[in-house]
Amino acid sequence: MPSIRTLQTVLENMKMDTGIDSMSMHQLKKKAESLSDKDKTCVILFDEIALKKRLIYNVATDKIDGYEDLGDDKRSEKIADHASVIMLQGVHKSMKQPIAHYFVKGTIATDKLAIIIKDTIRAVTEAGYEVIATVCDQGPTNMGSLNLLKTWGNSAEPHYFFLDGKKVFIIYDVPHLFKSIRNNFMQGGELVMDNKKGKWAHLIKLEERNRISLHFKKNTKLHVNPRFRAKMRVKLAAQILSNTVAAILKLQADSVENQGERPEILQTAHIVEELDQLFDCTNGPASKSDIKRNIRQNVSKNSFHHRRWIEFKSKIKTLHFLKSDSQLRLRNIRCVNGITLSSLQDIWHYLHLVKKFKYMNLRQFNQDALENLFGQIRQHCLTNRNPTCHHFTCALKSTILTRLSAPLSRGSNCQRDNNEIIIDFQEIVFPNKKYQPVKQTESAASEDYDIKIDDFQDVPVLHLADNIEQQNYLADIEEKFKKFEKQPTVYVSGYLASVLLKGVDCLKCIVAMKVSYPQPNTIYNYIALREWWTDKSSLTYPSLQLCQAIDDATSIFDEKVKSNIFAKNICSYSKIEILANIDLSWICEEHKNVMIEKLLQRVSLLLIRNHCNLINQLFALSEEASADAIKKAQQQGVAK
Repeated sequence: MPSIRTLQTVLENMKMDTGIDSMSMHQLKKKAESLSDKDKTCVILFDEIALKKRLIYNVATDKIDGYEDLGDDKRSEKIADHASVIMLQGVHKSMKQPIAHYFVKGTIATDKLAIIIKDTIRAVTEAGYEVIATVCDQGPTNMGSLNLLKTWGNSAEPHYFFLDGKKVFIIYDVPHLFKSIRNNFMQGGELVMDNKKGKWAHLIKLEERNRISLHFKKNTKLHVNPRFRAKMRVKLAAQILSNTVAAILKLQADSVENQGERPEILQTAHIVEELDQLFDCTNGPASKSDIKRNIRQNVSKNSFHHRRWIEFKSKIKTLHFLKSDSQLRLRNIRCVNGITLSSLQDIWHYLHLVKKFKYMNLRQFNQDALENLFGQIRQHCLTNRNPTCHHFTCALKSTILTRLSAPLSRGSNCQRDNNEIIIDFQEIVFPNKKYQPVKQTESAASEDYDIKIDDFQDVPVLHLADNIEQQNYLADIEEKFKKFEKQPTVYVSGYLASVLLKGVDCLKCIVAMKVSYPQPNTIYNYIALREWWTDKSSLTYPSLQLCQAIDDATSIFDEKVKSNIFAKNICSYSKIEILANIDLSWICEEHKNVMIEKLLQRVSLLLIRNHCNLINQLFALSEEASADAIKKAQQQGVAK
């Protein structure tokens, strides 16, 4: 098996930055040459995954992962806590491919998301594919961006928008719609559809009876009163509003103790049964073994879908939720607008009449594939249950490289999808010729700040006047570093001296960087206290010039670099700013270029990583305080 470093080198060779991934688009374009016209018909899925706020310096890309990043150098100082991912999914061919990702704080702005959707569709079209629809949940930002695209395209109907003269249909993910119906039903207490009224109280009462005697798995306390993460699981919503629960309700209505409520319970059973049928005729079978004729099957010319879609479009217009205590309607309900049904009707007519499709698989119009990708990223390692931006990128690379083959746990939010990744990235990472890892430097070469050793020859440095002034200057430095708050700088300088002088036999370099036989001096008190033995010195005692250089570099970093810490090529930028503003004339002339490069590199990396650690400590303290508050609230029985 390859070593860890070899695997890390493989991932470093797989370049994947924010924005539309150019490598993926190039490979998709090559793949399109071997696909039929039907196979190139596709939809795009987009959704967000929550991330942990953390800053981690990425040596390979010379930037700090964790800041808001919308690609094309559109980075900001905001700390990202969500990743927005766009995936390509086939309609005829069971294929999928992540093609873009972005890091945002909170949620992405509506206008920016609309531009991203538009640019992505154009990029996929240019690669040779036809995007006929977008698939997402009904988040306010998603709906706002799609409404904006409809405005830009002067669309006459609410279920599609025009882009470059072509219709792109809007589909809201059916499992998420079903979960929203359950949440509103549970919140209001009553659901009215087609002059029939269902009551959530009947499901709660059924659960109490089920817990005592029936023991059906689809009607538990978690189903009727989901909280926290359980409320986000589509599986629980599909089970509580299923045909099985409707049948149990009918059975309960015929029992002796429920004779007075029999008509109301039967109405609730009818509502649940209708919702189950609506789910089946819009979500379709997961596989051949899941097909149930006239209940759950693929769309065809003579299938039952066309009749049922028309019926449900009229029924959905009557669907509303009531508050059981006041009979007032719930407001701002977005899950009953009928847009998805209208889009599925028009998509079938287009695919059947124009593309000559005989069957249409409805599972290719939901976002299970994207949800499963998020699940695989969270399972990538134990710490990725709540990944950071850096962990997300690494996990995304690994899952794509392994063709999204990571196992999904039983607690997954959705069913497995049968799509296969379309691009074989192993051909990119492991070409036909023998693979030879590329030797990586401490920091990646910068495009904007490309620093080479020879560049230091013409850089002006601050020179001291003469020996007398130098002695006075060193005396001032010594007096400065006797202060207690300067001791950490002295200790760090000693560490840097030991690293820089490793393997160096030049006497001038050694004398310039460290003090070989330190006499009793208060500036070295902290280092002396950390010595293992009292009779000899084992640690490195830095020279006064080196201490002053590190102190000045820290000040320059705080003043000039921190304000741009979120930018790309931050290490290279830091080296340039430090070099232009500190005195390095004391370094050995013979090895000046090499020693300056090493010193600037080490100092910049230490300061950048220290900045990230300080910010991360603040986030950790905030999260710990929030967790304690939530735990206390749970103990008191208060849901927050």
